[in-house]
Amino acid sequence: MSKKRSLFVQSMTAIEASFTLGYDKHSSKRQSEQPDHSWRVYSFAGKANLLDTAHNLCEYIKEHYPEVDKVRQIRPEYCQEWLDSKAKGGCSLNTIETYKSNLVKLSRVINHHFGVHTNFETKVNVELIPDRTSPREFALTPEEIQRVKDSIVKPCHSSNFFIFSTYTCCRINSVSIQKRHITLGNDRETVTVFFEKDKGGRSREITVTDKEFYAFCSSLISGKAETDSLFGNIRKDSANKWLSRRLCRLGITVPSEKTVGCKTIQKSGNHSVRKSSIQAYYRKQYQHYLDEGYSPDKADRTAKNDCCVRLGHGTAEKRVDIVNIYLGAKS
Repeated sequence: MSKKRSLFVQSMTAIEASFTLGYDKHSSKRQSEQPDHSWRVYSFAGKANLLDTAHNLCEYIKEHYPEVDKVRQIRPEYCQEWLDSKAKGGCSLNTIETYKSNLVKLSRVINHHFGVHTNFETKVNVELIPDRTSPREFALTPEEIQRVKDSIVKPCHSSNFFIFSTYTCCRINSVSIQKRHITLGNDRETVTVFFEKDKGGRSREITVTDKEFYAFCSSLISGKAETDSLFGNIRKDSANKWLSRRLCRLGITVPSEKTVGCKTIQKSGNHSVRKSSIQAYYRKQYQHYLDEGYSPDKADRTAKNDCCVRLGHGTAEKRVDIVNIYLGAKS
């Protein structure tokens, strides 16, 4: 008689079967005629996160509901109880949000592989979380950006990327940008930056008009071949770690009055720079349109559209929710 497979083994089987490395998830989303691909697992990191969530959930169910021996028997309330237990246990808001997302993915994976109809939807009960402050919610202030810039005594590839991102609002993936992607204008203040295969494989182009940025880019590309990286082939995590260490050294943290709980929360990551930079860009564009005679409402809408383009999110009409999140990020 064959041995019964545990809940985790069943979950792991479904996750492994759904792992499709190299499949372009963004192209599948754009093609409406394509079948639903929301069950696919696209990366090693995604698979590892899903396996971790599945293992934690299955261990909880094994302890509290030992009669459940098939994944199709897992009920939404079991998932909610488990998520609440993780919140009470000290997990951060970020971690709880990740678990919530992974539960939805896990149910899709299981449904597709086994042909069942599970639903692992949960809600985040924030009142159960000891510290509900996430550093991703916060932007760096203009003063903090300047403090980091002023602290750079010996420039390096990571510090150069930090400065580059404050002007362009680029994603961390742009550490791989090359000389051929930079075009300097004849006016000695305009720089055109081409982002090749940015998020979702979409290429885009932005123009920055600023004499200091022009001089900075001139220095960056000087003596480089067309396919040379501007930032010496540094890795994404290297750039983020440099910024995290610098913020720690400067004592740049989330203001204590804005945290929940007693921990000191350090601002960190390229995302905080992206939010800060796009807020500064919005203020500049909004004032420009007011000076051009636009009404405040039209200036706001037009500036937000510019921000969406600068961020690589399309237009504000389609992604107003995203641009509002960036512009509403606390400092």
